[in-house]
Amino acid sequence: MKSFGIQRILRDHLRLAELANELSDAMFSSEAHFIAHDSFRRFFDYAIRCLDDEEESLFASSHPHLFRHRVEHLQLRCKLQAVADKPLEIMYHLPDFILFLHDWIIAHILLTEQSVTLKPLAMHENHWHLVDDCFST
Repeated sequence: MKSFGIQRILRDHLRLAELANELSDAMFSSEAHFIAHDSFRRFFDYAIRCLDDEEESLFASSHPHLFRHRVEHLQLRCKLQAVADKPLEIMYHLPDFILFLHDWIIAHILLTEQSVTLKPLAMHENHWHLVDDCFST
């Protein structure tokens, strides 16, 4: 199996987690309606690019779990599109999306991806962070 850019995948995952944190914070801002739209759009654009890039890398390296990744990525794509299709109702859909995103990050990035990167994310003070060296003694 060829290398497929673990460092890039880790950076992408960390950025996705950072954008998820921003989106969650935006929901509780005094100007939530305006900030949430911008935060969601940034998350949407980055997530779609990140998922495309990861699938391309996994395909190019003949990764054995490509199908599982595509299925999990499709779940996120569908949820993203459902929220994006109703921009005027974003504040109504955002809490459910944030909960979905939290669960998706746990299932996909912490479980599925950890088998690839060996570097998990961890939640600390209600925000996701990359664990620098999860196997140090």
